[in-house]
Amino acid sequence: MKKLFVSLLSVFYVSCLLYAQNEGTIKYKINMEDVPEEYSSMSNMTMKIVWKGDKVYSETVNPYMKVISIEKPGETITLLDQGGRKMMFKSQDHKDDNNEQNNGNVDVNIEYTKEAKTILGYVCKKAIIKTKESKRNDTIEYVVWYTDKIPNKMKNSNNGNNGNISELSKIPGMPMEYSFDLQGIKVTVTVTDINYDPVPDEIFNVSTDGYQEMQYPTR
Repeated sequence: MKKLFVSLLSVFYVSCLLYAQNEGTIKYKINMEDVPEEYSSMSNMTMKIVWKGDKVYSETVNPYMKVISIEKPGETITLLDQGGRKMMFKSQDHKDDNNEQNNGNVDVNIEYTKEAKTILGYVCKKAIIKTKESKRNDTIEYVVWYTDKIPNKMKNSNNGNNGNISELSKIPGMPMEYSFDLQGIKVTVTVTDINYDPVPDEIFNVSTDGYQEMQYPTR
């Protein structure tokens, strides 16, 4: 179950590093099927992503935990409140070093199909991403629906601190929905709303009082 928690944190972290226009808000629903009974409260989650220029705020909430991430140039801070246990993770952005490290650990294969469907008025194409980690010989398959009408701005700036890379960054358009199986749990992330209303600067200034700084766990 520890691996499940680390992997889910990685999913939320990667998803929060997304912005397409100069400022706006994206809302997702995160659905999980076949979740163990003790983690049933995690079976339905929502996520909100707010961005302005090169700053991104993300908030994921369910009854079990709350994750807030603030990305600013050169650094990302992730705040995790898990039933009152408050943890803070920091990462510096050394993109070149990170890519060199991860490319040697993960094989990524992408298959583009001719299938299409419409999400929020955007015609989306289907891609299948298969990743294989050399350390554990694990293979994960992502089914991704993306639109090439919105630039893909997903990226990986956590420097491999949690063992994660941003496979979705390789897709030639914004992922609007993606799903994968994780230790018997099917996870589906779907965009439910996109707007480009003005974003106040205050949202990127979040208090870290009461949080204990920790290192990212390894997978």
